Amino acid sequence: MTSRASDRHELILRCAWLYHDDHLTQEQIAERFNISRSTVSRALSEAERLGIVRVVITEPLPEALRLETALTERYGVTSIVGISQSGDDPRQAAGRAAARTLETLVLQDDITIAMGWGRTLAAMLPYLQPRKTRSVTIVGAIGHALSNEPTRSLSVVQELGTKFSAEVQWVPAPLYSIGSELTQALVNNVAVARVLSRARNADVIFASIGQAELTNPLIAKGMLTPKVMKQILRKGGVGDILANFYDASGNEVIIPEFEPVGLRLDDVRSANRVIGVAAGIERVPAIQAALAAGFVSELITDDKTAEALLVG
Repeated sequence: MTSRASDRHELILRCAWLYHDDHLTQEQIAERFNISRSTVSRALSEAERLGIVRVVITEPLPEALRLETALTERYGVTSIVGISQSGDDPRQAAGRAAARTLETLVLQDDITIAMGWGRTLAAMLPYLQPRKTRSVTIVGAIGHALSNEPTRSLSVVQELGTKFSAEVQWVPAPLYSIGSELTQALVNNVAVARVLSRARNADVIFASIGQAELTNPLIAKGMLTPKVMKQILRKGGVGDILANFYDASGNEVIIPEFEPVGLRLDDVRSANRVIGVAAGIERVPAIQAALAAGFVSELITDDKTAEALLVG
């Protein structure tokens, strides 16, 4: 950092402390440093942009609180509901709520967060404010590639590591393997086993709740074929967590030639804390099955999906 940049950063810090901690007015700060009020205003705006200052609203919107309370009473899990704005994709509302939750988690010291993948998890990335953390580890919970294109699992983990100055670990293996023998060989690999053990014992698992459908992004990314998805649907598959498909009763739907390399449903069910993120009324059956099976202890969703869950 150049001397000029260092001086500017110090001014931003001093303005932020005096304004937010000592409760001086912008005019009083300007007089103290013999600068203009507009310079103070810009410094305070910069402090928010850099994540030095973070405005936290401690109470949810009344509508969100109503839905969260109703979901908790209905399903017995802690619920966080993002309220849609005009023109929002449901994933945006859920993504904003997930971002707030994750930012709160990384404020803790010495925490390990196991991360899945999915469009809704990716949707939270633009809403995360960069911040310095201490002893935070972001670890992948599933393999990250099958072809030469990495999945969102890898990119989500990497971006979270960058935003939070966190240690990053990911599973050095494909998302799916062909057959139980190869799967076992992969998960027994020292490097893979080390990461999966860290994920299995993480303080919290963040996982998207996906839907079993022919438009599932796993197909678009070349991880699964339409033929395999049709097999999953014929076996009653309704949703997936960490690329593990399950039916309406929470039973794992296994296709032998496509076994996930990562945490399995038994790992998820026995984990300390699992936050499931899902958006879109079409995912209601998948969410309900995940809740009934005990895969998640907390649910983050959008208001439209929350309403559908309460009706269904």
